[in-house]
Amino acid sequence: MPAKTATDLQVGFTETYKGNVLEKNPVFRKCLDYFLSQPKGKLLDVGCSDGYFSEHLVRRGWECHGADLGEEYIKKARKKGIKARAQDLTKGFKYQDSSFEYIFAGEIIEHFLDTDFFLSECHRVLKPGGILVITTPNFTYLRHRIEMLFGIYPVCMWPRYKSHIRLFTFEQFERDLEGMGFEIERWMSSYFLFSRARMKHVGKIFERLSDLYPVSYTHLTLPTN
Repeated sequence: MPAKTATDLQVGFTETYKGNVLEKNPVFRKCLDYFLSQPKGKLLDVGCSDGYFSEHLVRRGWECHGADLGEEYIKKARKKGIKARAQDLTKGFKYQDSSFEYIFAGEIIEHFLDTDFFLSECHRVLKPGGILVITTPNFTYLRHRIEMLFGIYPVCMWPRYKSHIRLFTFEQFERDLEGMGFEIERWMSSYFLFSRARMKHVGKIFERLSDLYPVSYTHLTLPTN
């Protein structure tokens, strides 16, 4: 079987996430709430797709830049007011050092072979004291542990997520980030068992519980600087 190219990986990523509705996705909704609690600034959306996340910040007066491999998605992002450019992120970010106050890397690092290089590029283009908000599936999510206990392939590795090539535990993610010079501000997660999209009131409780003990829940999300 031929090795996956950067294009294969990016198409797999975009096809997986392009249909997400922000209001129904606790991972991205919590990230948006976090950014809106901060002073407005210049943000880079790494793996921006068609701008479905950054457009919400643009509407509120943020200067948002986006990077993605697919030209068709870049065109859509630009129509939403995002200063997006097509580029192969596996070869580096085409931006000057210390260019951004904020970086959003939502569900993208798990699609890279060289995650140390990815994090080093985030650190390079981030201004001193800037904030990286990064999310990734939690390999030790309680459901994954139970599935593996019974010999079941974890959901995060199902065929629909075929472009997931690097998964993280809480401890490993923390170690990698600190090793690249980041200081972790706090941890968040998405939900426990299910979100409000499936059952509104109970889902809200599960979303709040996940931030109290994120190590066992679905996604690892953290602002770092």
